[in-house]
Amino acid sequence: MGWLPDHIWAAQQSQKQQSKGKGNWLPDHIWAAQKQQKQQSSGKGNWLPDHIWLAQKKGNGGGKSWSSPAWKPAWKPAGKGGNGQGKFKKPINPSLTVWVGGIPEGTTFAELKAHVDSVAPCKWAEVYEHKGKGTGLIGFGTADEAVAAIAMLNGSEFKGLALEVDSYTKAKA
Repeated sequence: MGWLPDHIWAAQQSQKQQSKGKGNWLPDHIWAAQKQQKQQSSGKGNWLPDHIWLAQKKGNGGGKSWSSPAWKPAWKPAGKGGNGQGKFKKPINPSLTVWVGGIPEGTTFAELKAHVDSVAPCKWAEVYEHKGKGTGLIGFGTADEAVAAIAMLNGSEFKGLALEVDSYTKAKA
């Protein structure tokens, strides 16, 4: 047997003295869990998925609840609250994308997309919040749809304000 931390070694030694050499000492949390499982189980149906068993072992509320999974990845996905690298985005095709200015504060991408869809069908919409506040982008399926949308949407009224719509050119870094 290898090295053990002092508190475990001391517990084993005291257990040996109490049990007079039976050598079956377990840490208290494991012993209590096994005792509880023996009392609850009737010999069938006591298997639990690993993530639930681990949650019960760690004491995260126990029970068979799916509301908050016990397992969490060691890495954080990119984006808000992630590792600061931002979300992965596909490169924007400038010929299929139009720039929109004059977007009222608090507008969501869904509201902007619904407004554009009433005039011309679009694939996606994006509303900038911080650095480009009041602006956004709209993506179309073809370059012809994008050019036609610029003419139809420029000056259109959206939430009481006139939108400014133009072709998209990528900002130089």
